[in-house]
Amino acid sequence: MKVLRALAYIGGAYAMLTILTSSLYMLISPRAWFDLPSWIGLHGAVRRKMLKDRWGVMQIRMMGAIFLVGIGYMVIAIFRGPRG
Repeated sequence: MKVLRALAYIGGAYAMLTILTSSLYMLISPRAWFDLPSWIGLHGAVRRKMLKDRWGVMQIRMMGAIFLVGIGYMVIAIFRGPRG
């Protein structure tokens, strides 16, 4: 059971680090974000043609900001512990 818990923590940390890296790239430089490998970039349905106009770039940056806020909330909730 302890090995399973350790693997779960490692997997969760890896997933969070991947999402953190991707969202930072999305926020700082959407063009560089598309150059990341697909397993780090987490592109999904977003295509490079969104970079042609400012609104598309802004959408990618907003997604990065939303992901960062979500990760921050999760980290705070993890370290805060159970409420009550």
